[in-house]
Amino acid sequence: MKYLFRSWNRVLSGIGASPIAVFLDFDGTLAAIRRSPSAVGLSKAARKTLERLAGEKRVSAAVISGRALSDITKRVGVKGLIYAGNHGLEIKGKGIKYTAPGALKAKKAITAIRRKAEKAYAGIKGVIVEDKGLSLSIHYRMASPSKAPLIERTIREFAGPFVRGGNIRLTSGKKIWEVRPAVDWNKGKAALYLLKMLEKRSEGGSFPICIGDDRTDEDVFRALRGKGLTVFVGRPGEKTSAEYYLRSTGEVIRFLRKVLREAQKAVR
Repeated sequence: MKYLFRSWNRVLSGIGASPIAVFLDFDGTLAAIRRSPSAVGLSKAARKTLERLAGEKRVSAAVISGRALSDITKRVGVKGLIYAGNHGLEIKGKGIKYTAPGALKAKKAITAIRRKAEKAYAGIKGVIVEDKGLSLSIHYRMASPSKAPLIERTIREFAGPFVRGGNIRLTSGKKIWEVRPAVDWNKGKAALYLLKMLEKRSEGGSFPICIGDDRTDEDVFRALRGKGLTVFVGRPGEKTSAEYYLRSTGEVIRFLRKVLREAQKAVR
């Protein structure tokens, strides 16, 4: 994995005059991670950069997040972007509206797990149970590290029967457990779907740029590797399928500004 700022000029110059599709995670990529999910927000610099991306004709930008579609749309709040919530299970923006087939069938199971989880975690300080409609998140960043094994055992116990029944998928991330529908869909497939939709609107395909920091972003890195630019946000020693890395959300914003300059240069 290579540090992107050592070769960004060569990488971007290779795009040529192609349209650009930018796929961005939110927490830990566009905005710094906070102890409480509700405290995460865009900086002024990040918001201004996204507004410029949304207004650039040569660029199509999508925020693909694990948050609910309504949450990520409101939290970012920039018109002209495409928003994908629940790891791409629901997508809306720029004339696109999509819900992954089969996702709605798991709502009953997710509701049952949520009710049990809320009761079980009520006595553990710092655990947040977030119902996102098509999925469920168990946040424990604010909980004592000593409670992590108990938190894992509990969610595995409640979700286990549904996982074995083929209705639910249980995954983990950075201080989070995710309960999702067991459908053949993820952030990577959402990005590929959006690329196809964007291709229909232009004479040729778009050059994809994907930037993310968590395990679910690995699906996008694998889907787009060899097709475009894949960028991991974090330490260079971490295991990832991305080809390049950036060290912080601040560097992500700096790089997006470089993408903008490159896009504007090509249309002069």
